[in-house]
Amino acid sequence: MSVVDQAMNCLAQFDKNHKEFYEKNRDRIKTFIEKLGAVSDFICTEEKKFAGLKPRTDLYIRTEKRHVLIEAKLCVSSGATVGRSLIQKIVSTIAKILQTRPEAPDDFYVFVIIPREAVPTALEKIRRGILNEVNAVLRETGSPRELKWVMTLDMEIPHFSLNTPLRLDVEGRVVTVKILIAPI
Repeated sequence: MSVVDQAMNCLAQFDKNHKEFYEKNRDRIKTFIEKLGAVSDFICTEEKKFAGLKPRTDLYIRTEKRHVLIEAKLCVSSGATVGRSLIQKIVSTIAKILQTRPEAPDDFYVFVIIPREAVPTALEKIRRGILNEVNAVLRETGSPRELKWVMTLDMEIPHFSLNTPLRLDVEGRVVTVKILIAPI
């Protein structure tokens, strides 16, 4: 079984409520992961032995080009909750990765996978939720910016990315996080 197939199994294994979605969209999600680059390592971050009970993203993938966190948001009813929990999940996941792999870089990509049909409403809900969560950080740096989604095609993956990378303090280490939304 390939590393990508193992990573795919990891996503489905810990999200029993959406197992059917993963099975139905397996080829599309697999293609998406493969377009991130050759996967050299992954961590099933949902495993309790990884982060205990702390909130965490669904999957960590290391490719030859980048370090990627994947969060599948298959039901986006409240963007505020999604935004707040997303930032918490990002910080706790990166903190654990940095503890176990201190050589990890200070730059991470976070891909939030959402169903295509959810795009029109999900983008604004997630943006607003993230903005509410990081607004204080943006004010502290003296550079309040308007966060907005930009459609891009880099990495051969059509996705929406926030126009401003976030700089987050993760246990005393400043980490740059680029958040992208990938409709599947």
